[in-house]
Amino acid sequence: MKKKEKSCIKNIIKKGKRTKRKMKRIAHFCEFADRKCGVFRAALEIAKRQQEKGNKVCVFTTYFMKDYSKNNNLNETIEGIKCKRIFAGKMGGEALNSWDFKSEDFSEFDELWSHGYRKHHNIFLSKYNCRKVLVTHAPWGSSSILRTIATKLFDFAYRAKFEKEFEIYHIANWEKEHTIFPGNFKLIELPLRKEFLEPQSKKKRLNKVLFVGNKKKIQPFLNAYPNTKITIITDCFDIKKLIELYDSHKYFLLISKREGLPTGLREAKARGCTTIATRNNGTLEVGADYFFKYGDWKGINDFINEKLDGVKK
Repeated sequence: MKKKEKSCIKNIIKKGKRTKRKMKRIAHFCEFADRKCGVFRAALEIAKRQQEKGNKVCVFTTYFMKDYSKNNNLNETIEGIKCKRIFAGKMGGEALNSWDFKSEDFSEFDELWSHGYRKHHNIFLSKYNCRKVLVTHAPWGSSSILRTIATKLFDFAYRAKFEKEFEIYHIANWEKEHTIFPGNFKLIELPLRKEFLEPQSKKKRLNKVLFVGNKKKIQPFLNAYPNTKITIITDCFDIKKLIELYDSHKYFLLISKREGLPTGLREAKARGCTTIATRNNGTLEVGADYFFKYGDWKGINDFINEKLDGVKK
């Protein structure tokens, strides 16, 4: 065999060899390490998928919980992912905190993933020379005049900088009409927990309505109809129990004024519930079997009674 032929075969064999995949060190940043928080839930699921691929992943958050109580357990493993809480101060507004980054250095990481656009930690992270990803989590729109002014000032100061320093991803198609990054519109898939995609229970469902989430969302409806026949679950972190609840209820209700891409509604649909939701950008994108206008408490209550009791009003 000629030398040239041998070298060609050698190159083919070399190219065909599987190269060992380099392990990446990836850090995620979001405001709360609290499983009640939809943004943290999304960050955790992305982190889990990355860790399954052999990467070293950690989630950094403030030491605040979603209700702004303080969690001084600064190092915790949640669902197999290391979470580190950092001291912070509340700056005002919704989930706007000042992180104490004085003793923190993230230069060892290959990738920095930030969850939330108008956040203090993005200003700090933008200085690092590595791959930086910013997931918007649909922050567009505000009913408050003061908040609208504050967001416009933030956008004026940091929009161009963030667009230059970060790869920017959106979570929902409806953001196209609202984003301040229209020329850079890319979607990222927010995965559901794998357990929700497993085969559904064959047991007969109870003719009941289930609500899973923050009680503040459903409270206006409860104020109008305190004796409503709804199973309300606000704190359930046992995934098997949560799936049992979905699988045992015929109906799932989501009452919410505003949503990005509602996790509870997506979970309920995955488990085969008949879904009822108030109309907003997020619920319209995910889809539901029945929609109501937010604030139509009588309509929702009459509909529930009709489905549960068979009495049409």
